[in-house]
Amino acid sequence: MPRLKQGGRRFIERVSRPKPGSASNAGLVSDITWREHLARYQFAGQVLPPKGRFLDIAVGTGYGSEVLLNAGGFENRRRIVGVDISKQAIAEARDVKGLRLVRANAEKTPFKSHSFDGIVSFETIEHLKNPRAFLLEAKRLMKREGSFVVSTPVKELYSAFTGRPWNPFHTKEFRFFEFVDLLRKHFGSVELYGQSIPRRARDYLGLFGVQFMDQIGARGLVKAVLPERFKKAPAALPAIEPISRKGPRPLYLIAVCKDPKY
Repeated sequence: MPRLKQGGRRFIERVSRPKPGSASNAGLVSDITWREHLARYQFAGQVLPPKGRFLDIAVGTGYGSEVLLNAGGFENRRRIVGVDISKQAIAEARDVKGLRLVRANAEKTPFKSHSFDGIVSFETIEHLKNPRAFLLEAKRLMKREGSFVVSTPVKELYSAFTGRPWNPFHTKEFRFFEFVDLLRKHFGSVELYGQSIPRRARDYLGLFGVQFMDQIGARGLVKAVLPERFKKAPAALPAIEPISRKGPRPLYLIAVCKDPKY
């Protein structure tokens, strides 16, 4: 099966997950990224109800939807629909048992209004030309008592050294309060959570961070410059925790949105 490129547009490692400690692909950095994405879907699996119809916008290869389908064991009665604009991603995701797939734009889908009990969309909104249209579509699709779980990188940290998105696929990155204010215009309840890269990786990648490795094309060289004992990413998934007013800003902001405003 052909592999999709990890060009920053979406992370699609379900079929090609890097093995910690291996010399293949992107080494430590790629493994950290995979763990970050996996942790977000596991988080969504905990906050969304175990029964109902759910939508995964920008489904990629479907590895995240697979998590949602399997979370909760026998109590899980979720029906998942995955949407992606990419034909190749949809083709890859067909391997996920029980996942219905539709090729569509995130800003305009073919589904009926108020037809989903929950929606997830991770690292999507920063790629879109019209973030407002995306949020309006999410509101249209979710039931009034439903939940919308969404994430995005925090501009102050993610692109701290460039002043503009270093990722060529990012159209619009949001500052922390800019994103929060945008969500609160559309939802009456917005619960905020944060996620950062594991401390050990952050300490040894130093000031420039994981993202700078991508920017300069040195992603594959990271393992070569790290001491042997730090070449393996931590086994635990990057924690997702409620945001504290006194705590540091996270690298990624994750919001659980409810009570859509119409």
